[in-house]
Amino acid sequence: MPDPYMKVYLSVLGISSRILYLIREFFEKCSYEPSEVELVKGPSPFKAYQDTEEYAWVDKIDEEELLLLTLASHKLHIKALQPFINAKIASLVSFDDYETASKEFGLDITDDEHLNNYLKSESKWAGIYQV
Repeated sequence: MPDPYMKVYLSVLGISSRILYLIREFFEKCSYEPSEVELVKGPSPFKAYQDTEEYAWVDKIDEEELLLLTLASHKLHIKALQPFINAKIASLVSFDDYETASKEFGLDITDDEHLNNYLKSESKWAGIYQV
């Protein structure tokens, strides 16, 4: 078991002062308090977080900082921030069909049978992958 009083050097974790500033700002400006039951179920679970003050704050962060904030919140176990970051990332990578996703990411997935079968099975519940 790790010693809770052991010093943790954030530079070793690769977390910049800008990202730490964003984490502090999140807790200063947002009033979200995680409940015991975090899991939102349904075809689009992250949409439940998108009408919140916290999501509006996350939505203003540019994509590069958003990814760094994602890593920092994971490394530091900041569970209050994670659903809002995940909702933002989900909104960035959600597409109505695979053609749009292929164009956005510059990938041609139509010829890869294994990948297509995987995408169909994993994304069927969300209704985001249609052939």
